[in-house]
Amino acid sequence: MRQNCHPQIDGLVPLSLDQLESVGEALLSFRDLSDLRQWLVQH
Repeated sequence: MRQNCHPQIDGLVPLSLDQLESVGEALLSFRDLSDLRQWLVQH
């Protein structure tokens, strides 16, 4: 597993590239911050 994270998020979001991809797809489906907060709590 490569650790090619941007300096700003390195350590803050220790996710694999596959996880980041799924997170990005999930973010695109959110319509408001409440949905985002609920998703973050569940994960």
